[in-house]
Amino acid sequence: MNQPIWLHELTAEAPAHDQDAMQRRIIEAAYELFVTFGLRRTTIEDIAKRAGVGRPTVYRRFGDKDTIVHAVLTRESRRLIMNVGAQVEQVRPASRLLIQSFVIGVRTVSRHPLLQRLLDSEPELILPYLTLRAGPLIEIGHLLTADFLQTLQQEGGLKRTQAEYLLEVLGRLFISIVITPSLRLRADDDASLERLVQQFMEPLLERQLIPA
Repeated sequence: MNQPIWLHELTAEAPAHDQDAMQRRIIEAAYELFVTFGLRRTTIEDIAKRAGVGRPTVYRRFGDKDTIVHAVLTRESRRLIMNVGAQVEQVRPASRLLIQSFVIGVRTVSRHPLLQRLLDSEPELILPYLTLRAGPLIEIGHLLTADFLQTLQQEGGLKRTQAEYLLEVLGRLFISIVITPSLRLRADDDASLERLVQQFMEPLLERQLIPA
C-alpha cells in the first residue's frame, strides 16, 4: 500500500524536490491559520491564499482539509520528538533517558500553541485526532523513536518486543496526561510528573529489566 502524502513527507530521507517544498509551504500556511483561527474557521481557500497557491494545487497535494490536519499534526510530532531528543541526547542510563524524555515531552506538548489553541476553543474537533483516530500519530511516534528503541535494546538490556511494548504503553499514557490533566497530575507541573515517574514508571522499568 502506498504511503499517504503526509507520512511520506515525514519519513523521506532524500533531498526535498519542488513538490515537497510546496507541500511544506501549504502545511506551514495551514499551521499558522489553525493557531490563529482554529480548524473550523480555516478553509482550503484560506490555506491556499496564505501559501500563495491556487485551491486546485492544495486539493491535488492533499485531497481535503482532514488530510492537511493530519499533515500538520505529523509535522509538529516530528518537531517535538527531535526537540526532546536533542535535550536528552547525553542522558544515561537508559532508564533515566526514558524518564527524562517522558517528562520533557509532556511539558513541551502541554505548552504547544496549536494544541492549546484547539483544546481551549475546539476540543470536539481536535480530540478525535488524539483518541479514536490517533493511530497514525502513534505510528509516527514509533517511526521517529527508532533510535531511541535501539538505545533501549543495546543499553537497557531489553528485547525488541519488550522495548516496543514499553514505548507503546508510555505513548498512550503520554497522550492521556496531555489531554486529560487532573488536580493531582498536571502536564505543566514538573513535580507531579516526577512523582508519576517514581511511583509508576520506575517500577515498570525495573519489571522490564532496565538497569537503574
